[in-house]
Formats: sequence, C-alpha cells, structure tokens
Amino acid sequence: MARIIAVGEAGFHIRLEELKPLSAHPGGLILNTAVELSRMEHQVSMATEIGSDVLGHKIIDILKKEGVDTYSVELSLDGTTPTTLEFVDTKTDEIIQQLRYDNFENCTEGFDIIWPTIETGDTIIFGGFLSISMRVRKRLWQFLTYAKERKANLIYLPGYNPVRMMRVTKVMPLIFENLEIADIVITTTDHLQFIFGKTDTAKAYKDNLEFYVNDFFNIGDEVIDYHAHGGQHERIPRISSMKLPEALAWLIDNKILSKSTD
Repeated sequence: MARIIAVGEAGFHIRLEELKPLSAHPGGLILNTAVELSRMEHQVSMATEIGSDVLGHKIIDILKKEGVDTYSVELSLDGTTPTTLEFVDTKTDEIIQQLRYDNFENCTEGFDIIWPTIETGDTIIFGGFLSISMRVRKRLWQFLTYAKERKANLIYLPGYNPVRMMRVTKVMPLIFENLEIADIVITTTDHLQFIFGKTDTAKAYKDNLEFYVNDFFNIGDEVIDYHAHGGQHERIPRISSMKLPEALAWLIDNKILSKSTD
C-alpha cells in the first residue's frame, strides 16, 4: 500500500475569547490534513520538528492515537513547541487576531529529522512556512529531490501566511522552486491572493502556474476549481461544512489518489 508522507509545521493552537481559553489542539494545516487522511484509512507518516516538552509529547500522543506514524517527528532540545494564541469572535467563530510564539525561527541549526524511506507511488505533501524557511531548506530540498527520483507524487500546499512574513517577494524564489519540483499544487483563494495577487483561478494558472505544473486545484468557499494543460477546467462542489483540512483530505483522497490508482 502506497504511503502518504506529510512534511510541514506542527504546533499547539489555543483558542481564546478575550483571555478566556476555549480549546487547545495540535495545529498546522498539513498536520491536520495528515490526521484527516489517516481517518480515511490511508497509511500516513508525519515529518516535522517540535520541542521535547509537554506540548511536543502531547502532539506525538495525539498523532499516534489518530494512526499517524511519528517516526520522522523530531523532538528537538534546541527549541520549544510552537504555540499560537487565536483570539476568536464567538459570534462568528472567526479568528480576529493571532499571536505566535516560536523560537525555532531563531535557531541557526536543527531539523535533524530521520526521513522515512520512499517507494515508487508514495505521495509527499509539503508546504507552508516550513517549505520556505532557509533554516531547513537544504535538508528539505535533498528529501524532495530524492522523493522525485524515487517517482513519488509531490503535492505542494503553499499555505502562505502573511502574519508570519509580510513581504512575499522575499520568498518568491523559494516558492517557484517548490512549484517546479511539485506534480500537483493546491491553494485556497486566500493563499492565491496573498502570493500572486489574484483570485481568478484561470488567470492565476495561466500567468503563474501553468509553466511549472500540470495539475492545479484551488479550494474556494463553495467550489474547488481544477485547471490543467490544454485548457482543462472542472468545477467541483465543496461541502461548505468541511473545514479546510477536511476539504484538503477529501480532495486528495477522491480526486488525486483515486486517479493515480486507476
């Protein structure tokens, strides 16, 4: 059975109304997508870096409970598990402010994870801030290059967050490198706007993505748009009640992995 290897940030998110804690849970788009894919009975491994602290060990426990392999999760002594405070409007459940505490960004070394083995037909999901961090770039790029040589399928989720880095122009060369090595790119409309300044998926594909990848999906509020070479375009209804990790996992399971096994 082909495996899914998810490479991205992990941390702990605490939701608050003013200063009153509402909930606490592991965070990171790729991590939560990995959990959703495991619930769909895929064989999933997580590759990331967290602190060897109470929160880090809690994340390990939760991933294991969800059936996600944690062999490639590094418990680092050089940093603490990233923590994000999310202040929410309880009437709309929307996040109105985020505060992130992450001393990994100040480390000059690290990311000494033990990479999993790669077999032909495996799927690598990578992206987010980890994929544009110079601190981990060399080791990550070596892994992605090796996975490509092993004929794994590479899915890139840019997931750009302007709260982490306001000037996207500083990291565009790394984003384009990621696009070039990827087989499939998945964005949201917000990410598309942040990175390329466009919400029109057809224009974004033609102007910014078509040169690099054949298969492009964009997850909107109501529709998932698919674009490919030759003017192919499909509009896939999105179940509005699905949160983003659920929508990503559904898309990968139903429209990407199922296609690769046909």
